[in-house]
Amino acid sequence: MVKKHKWVVWVIGVCVLAAGVIPVQASPVRQQDPTQLVYGQTVDGKLDAATPSQFYVFEAATGDVVTITMVATAGELDPFLVLNDTDQNSLTTDDNSGGGVNARLTFTIPAPGRYVIRATHAGGVVSQGGGSFSLNLTAAVGDFTSTTPPAGDLPQAQGDSTRFVPVTPGSTVRDTVDRQVALRFYWFEADAGDQVAVIPEQLADFQPLLALYDADFQEVARAEAGTGLRARLEVEGIFFLVVALPDPGSAGGSYGLLFDVSGNPARQGNFIDMSYGQSQRGNIDDSLSAVTYRFQGSADDEVTIAMNRAGGDLNSYLYLLDGEGQLLFEDNDSGGDNGNARLVYMLPADGDYLIVATRLGQAQGTTSGSYLLELQSDAVPPSPVEETGEPEEPTLPTAYSDFPMLAYGETVEGQLSNARYVDFYVFFGIQGDPITVEMVSGSSTSVGDLDPLLILLDNNRIPLIENDDIEDGVQRDSRIEFTLPYTGYYAVVATRFEQADGTTAGPYTLMLSGPGSAAPAGQPASEPALIRKLDPIPLESGVPAQDVFDGGADLYTFTASAGTLIDVAVTTDPGLDSVLILADAGLTEIVSSGTGALTGITAPETGRYLIVLAPRFGPSNVTGGGYILALTQTGGDDAAVTQPTGPFALVYGDTVTGVIDDDMPSQTYTFSGVAGDTVRITMEAMPGSPLDCYLELQDATGAVVDANDDIDPGVIRDSEIVTELPANGDYVIVASRYVGPDADATSGSYELRFAQVTEADLTADGVSSDVVPLVYGRTEVGEITDDQYLVFYVFEGTAGDTITVEINTLSGNLDSVLHLYRSAGSGWAEIASNDDSPRGGTYEALLDRVVLPQTGKYLIAVSRYGLDRENTFGTFTVTLTRE
Repeated sequence: MVKKHKWVVWVIGVCVLAAGVIPVQASPVRQQDPTQLVYGQTVDGKLDAATPSQFYVFEAATGDVVTITMVATAGELDPFLVLNDTDQNSLTTDDNSGGGVNARLTFTIPAPGRYVIRATHAGGVVSQGGGSFSLNLTAAVGDFTSTTPPAGDLPQAQGDSTRFVPVTPGSTVRDTVDRQVALRFYWFEADAGDQVAVIPEQLADFQPLLALYDADFQEVARAEAGTGLRARLEVEGIFFLVVALPDPGSAGGSYGLLFDVSGNPARQGNFIDMSYGQSQRGNIDDSLSAVTYRFQGSADDEVTIAMNRAGGDLNSYLYLLDGEGQLLFEDNDSGGDNGNARLVYMLPADGDYLIVATRLGQAQGTTSGSYLLELQSDAVPPSPVEETGEPEEPTLPTAYSDFPMLAYGETVEGQLSNARYVDFYVFFGIQGDPITVEMVSGSSTSVGDLDPLLILLDNNRIPLIENDDIEDGVQRDSRIEFTLPYTGYYAVVATRFEQADGTTAGPYTLMLSGPGSAAPAGQPASEPALIRKLDPIPLESGVPAQDVFDGGADLYTFTASAGTLIDVAVTTDPGLDSVLILADAGLTEIVSSGTGALTGITAPETGRYLIVLAPRFGPSNVTGGGYILALTQTGGDDAAVTQPTGPFALVYGDTVTGVIDDDMPSQTYTFSGVAGDTVRITMEAMPGSPLDCYLELQDATGAVVDANDDIDPGVIRDSEIVTELPANGDYVIVASRYVGPDADATSGSYELRFAQVTEADLTADGVSSDVVPLVYGRTEVGEITDDQYLVFYVFEGTAGDTITVEINTLSGNLDSVLHLYRSAGSGWAEIASNDDSPRGGTYEALLDRVVLPQTGKYLIAVSRYGLDRENTFGTFTVTLTRE
């Protein structure tokens, strides 16, 4: 319970205590008992002639940065704020910094103790009728070691603790959860097939509940208090490790966790083959913490695998995986008390199996030594691979034998000049591996003017993909992101722009990353890319969102300009408390709150922001429930601000977001173009946004070059312009909404993409320029006739996307055929085709679950069997979907 204090009345001259004696001068009228506040609290008050001031007190610690906001809500009030220390010394004041007549002050607390807020009227004289106000206290908390937090089971407000932080594989996490901060999120990126292991420190004061959420905050795995969490990830993306109280009644405490993510052993390719009855010797230490063995087995084979320590203090640990890397069984000490591991398991199916021989703690383990691994079974060993007709292991092409080998996660440095303008590197990859190669001008010791160029070759020295500039005209370094189409060897060509005819030279640094390796140094994931991986729900200022918790949390996004004042509030069903986290587009927490409100937050920069909304107790919450989430943004002029004010300069390849509403009915962007450039401008409403987009392209004089309302009139209300620029100079893009007599004005958030269309984008042998744009989830209608027996569609795809293209005949006797091409150099390269559906029972063409090998443009060709034979024709629908 907070103790209330009576206030001492000071007078000028003599403080008179005796009854009946009149003091020289009375003190100002003030409350007998000032209201106690805590950070994050908002209170309402009223001032009039009889009560010209209201007083509030709060406890603060050294370094706390407090913000106090006083907003007039009714009457003729002109708010004025005074902050005093406990001795009534004035520390700072403010009149109009809150916008309009409102007051707002920010102050860094110099010493721990109690501080006094005086809320009054500017000039000190309040009209007879007075007025009402709302006062809010927030803080970015400094050092709490010298003060005691308020007693009781009250969740603290923003700044009480960081709840949302990144975590890296191989790290140890130590923190606390308690009644104040009942859950924490640790986020990381991982690839499909990666193994996540979280091992709690058994000597910690407290054992929390652990849960793993995917990018949609759906639970993937859970470990009860005191047990480790292990999971194999089925998809790539962003994941969240959640640490929470085991149950809402727990008091909590300090915990420690060992967090690790290891690449899928099935995709790493460095196996040692074994068969039943064989044994292998090995050594585990800090330089090699795990060794993977492969054997073939049959369904119902019972295998016994033993890992016996032969030397050192090795604490053996065994994992048994299937051929895809899925964990089947594990063991630490079933082989006895001398550091031995042993497991007995019945195989579920015919195929390959993997044994991972390691130590307790794997890479973070502390033991080392030699071991003997034995594989035993009473079953007859399967026939060798060669006799099954399966392909042999890929061999290194002779042409690549003299080039240095790279491994995922490796970085090398080199030097290019006129005498040596190209270097080659070779690596081994597994089909489906998403890889990144980056070539940066300069090395750890020197710089130069090199303009890097990267080319990726297959095992026949045929180019698969190349890149000159990461961002045309802005970032001259090169980066390739690509999904490998086969298992085998690949070559990286590190050269310079124009190669032999180039004029730049200097040192370079080249980095290769793939599954199980960290992202290359200097290549953090771009902020918009992180947001796209999470697919948050757009939230507009002044438009509350109402929903129910159907997962571990909900994620929202909005746009704000630097300096915008942000208030977020959530109202939940009775008995349900919530946690709010505000983060930037790079997933860095700005502030969090357990009170259901974030108030008076100043946006540090212009851009996208995220709101994480979760039940207070996270995965231990069992009640579910609904909520209403509201966002309010105000600027210096006290007007609503939903996005920065343009125009904004764009370059080819940019993607931006914004909001169109009554306060901002259009947004403008500028760019410089060259006569003959073909540009594509696409404006799409964000998921859930009702915005009916409208696009216009103007030249420097304001003349309209091109405009578009609907990509497909009456069907697809997004807008797209593809046009050739008529002259050199500056251009203006106007992003707006459709306004007409037949429809009400719409509002909502949007994404705008700006790109240059090259010849390779839309033309190749046999491809006309009449290519229909297609996006995931869309169905288009086409027709095959005697005059038009080929119809083309183009779409943007991302490496690793699993897509399906389906044809359905509407009329005629069409026997359809499908072809899928990826962009390659100046044309297209076919990657899949189909005549009759592989599902059977129909002549309709179907491309089912095709994995895209690279990020970029793809071309769909719809034709008929026999192509130009005049035998089948008709109308059809083509549908593009993505898993």
